[in-house]
Amino acid sequence: MAKADDEVEQLFRAVRHGSNRERMAAVESLARRKIQPQWWPMLRELIRAKQYGLAVPRFALVAAGKMKNPPPEALDEVIAAAKPGYQGMIPQYFAEAVVAAIAISPNDPRLPDVLAHGLTIDNYQLQKAAAEGLMKIDSPAAREILATIRQHLPREYTEQLVVRLLERVDRHLASAS
Repeated sequence: MAKADDEVEQLFRAVRHGSNRERMAAVESLARRKIQPQWWPMLRELIRAKQYGLAVPRFALVAAGKMKNPPPEALDEVIAAAKPGYQGMIPQYFAEAVVAAIAISPNDPRLPDVLAHGLTIDNYQLQKAAAEGLMKIDSPAAREILATIRQHLPREYTEQLVVRLLERVDRHLASAS
């Protein structure tokens, strides 16, 4: 275990103090690992680390979703990352945060509301992440949001990607009933 801890510590050090190339290689390696709970403080720091650009927090969120026995505050941090930094802005880490949050605690009662917010943003990737997350959770609250998904969307869509996504949601609801 000590060797793995040393490797992870070196990766965190590279993220903090390395060049951009070293930082990216280190954070990608972290995202492929099962992070132990004792490394949560460093992982939380990377989730919050906007000074490294968009990629570091994204990979840190992926790693958070793979944590073994994450601490309770991990879910709070991941949900916070799913929200926009400023009013009216697109949440930059929504898709990764949603996947991590569902992996950490799929039954958390806050998740359907977080995912419903993703549907209201005029961005297909966010809408897809939200709809897929709701289908994965498949709780009564999630199914209720999916049943009214068209009311949550900011406009009527004719784009094939969104039309197909809505068809998938309809099939999911039909198979659940």
